[in-house]
Amino acid sequence: MIESSQPSTLRAASVIALVVCLACASRGDRFNVDAVPKIILGYTTMVEVKELFGEPNTVRVWGSGGTQWGYVYEEETRRDTRSLAKIGRSIASIFGVHTYYPPVDIAYSNKTRDTLEVIFDHEGTVIDYTYERKEFPTHKVY
Repeated sequence: MIESSQPSTLRAASVIALVVCLACASRGDRFNVDAVPKIILGYTTMVEVKELFGEPNTVRVWGSGGTQWGYVYEEETRRDTRSLAKIGRSIASIFGVHTYYPPVDIAYSNKTRDTLEVIFDHEGTVIDYTYERKEFPTHKVY
């Protein structure tokens, strides 16, 4: 029995098209979010925070002598079915396969933001910190 390689070839082409259609953008420097629990109030120093997370993105100096360091990292991943559909139709036409595609296209986006704020007293010891992770999934139909 002779089997056609057409379905596996189309499947491989679809995977390649999917990889091509994914886009990723980032802002800020990635920092080790797993190290956040290592911050100990009244004990951890500026030097230790810098060793754990690197240089801060923002530095605020307070009139009372305290300092606040900020770390922010954003990453956004996008997918667009319009590009995928065009690439898929082009690849399919090479093999003589005609495909039906929906009349709408969908763009997906997922943005993740990690924010760490560390507050030091006038001696450079941590007196407070906050860590927050937010996700912003969106989709657009057009």
